[in-house]
Amino acid sequence: EWIKNKAPKAENISLQSNFVDKLRGFRSQNKLKKAALHIIAGQLNDSQIKSMKDIFMSLDGNGDGLLTAAEMKEGMQKAGLTEIPPDLMAIMQDIDSDGSGVIDYTEFL
Repeated sequence: EWIKNKAPKAENISLQSNFVDKLRGFRSQNKLKKAALHIIAGQLNDSQIKSMKDIFMSLDGNGDGLLTAAEMKEGMQKAGLTEIPPDLMAIMQDIDSDGSGVIDYTEFL
């Protein structure tokens, strides 16, 4: 929307031949950063993550160790959040580093 309506109009601009490669490089870097955070989360001890564990367990309605979008929405509503972020699904997809469609405990941390 921003590009279509608000970005400055650029005319006769040629993209460098490695433009797509640069975009892919950025995307890969982001995945690397996610992987590093995933490893760091796995190294934390219980005292460092107690509050996060409690939050995860309260959101995990069926106790299977995985958070679905429905559980996230329900948990947020129970916690008193009246406005669920419209981009909740996009946020969950970014957190879901293994692409399973749900958020496991380590991804949540």
